[in-house]
Amino acid sequence: MQTFLRWACLLPFFLWISCGEGEREKLIDEAPLISKVYQDSTGRSIELPRAPQRFLSLTPSITETIFAIGAEGKLIGRSMACDFPAEVGEWAEVGFDENGIDLPLVAELNPDLILLAEESFSEEHIRLLDQSGWPYFLFRYEDLEAVYQSIRDVGVLMGAEKKADQIADSLMALEARILDSTEIQIKYPTVMLVNDRPLQAAGGVGLWHEMIEKAGGENIFSEAPSALVSVTEDHILTGKPEYLMLVSDNDQAYANLVEFHPRLYNLPAAARDQVFLLPPDWIFRPGPRILQGLLQLTLSLHSPLVPALFIEGQAL
Repeated sequence: MQTFLRWACLLPFFLWISCGEGEREKLIDEAPLISKVYQDSTGRSIELPRAPQRFLSLTPSITETIFAIGAEGKLIGRSMACDFPAEVGEWAEVGFDENGIDLPLVAELNPDLILLAEESFSEEHIRLLDQSGWPYFLFRYEDLEAVYQSIRDVGVLMGAEKKADQIADSLMALEARILDSTEIQIKYPTVMLVNDRPLQAAGGVGLWHEMIEKAGGENIFSEAPSALVSVTEDHILTGKPEYLMLVSDNDQAYANLVEFHPRLYNLPAAARDQVFLLPPDWIFRPGPRILQGLLQLTLSLHSPLVPALFIEGQAL
């Protein structure tokens, strides 16, 4: 009897290897479904009939993560804002704006799962997705730990856990080296301006504030209860920042700032020539390149530190 049961268990395997490709596909289609349940960053449960194989990414940081873990073969489309790495331009582009998402194109692409960041979408967008019935996985980026977890989550979803864990672990190790090196440094008053019209700065909570603090700066708006705070020239002047960080890739960003806000020319940071540019993609996209942003911020705040100290894993 035991021998019979063993052979019965092996029967599906022998059927599989004896089938042609078309017959194998038929077996897959007729096989009983084994549902998969996932929990996203917001605590939502997503139940799918089987492990997803076709992914639509509507957030740049998620798309970057997919390529970083080598899972782009399961990507079927991306948003207009997803422009890194360069080869992502070969993928279908799904448009969305404040009025909605191109749901007809989504239906044409027929994804098993849509990936998107909560911060990039309005309640109306989410309502439309709910109504459409397309399953979606929401990521929430509240801090660096959430960034690392998002990389691991994408790895689980796409069957690339090992590579995702390697990347997340390496980013965590780099963060630890940065913290070790800035712990004994003087923490200078710092402001990170993310917009100049209107004036908006990193507030006292969230990812940007955490980056300033871990890079060895003292956020002058650390008491603000939000991640992004609208400020005035007086607010900035009162804080007397010794370092001014402009999130921009425009070499004329500081000139443009003082053109519209001339009083900011009198900042201690300007007098000491301590105005620095931070690449937007390294600050605004909480994906694998976010630690490049943290490292650039650290090196700007503490010029005696050099990149080799972090790359080689050394400490001061």
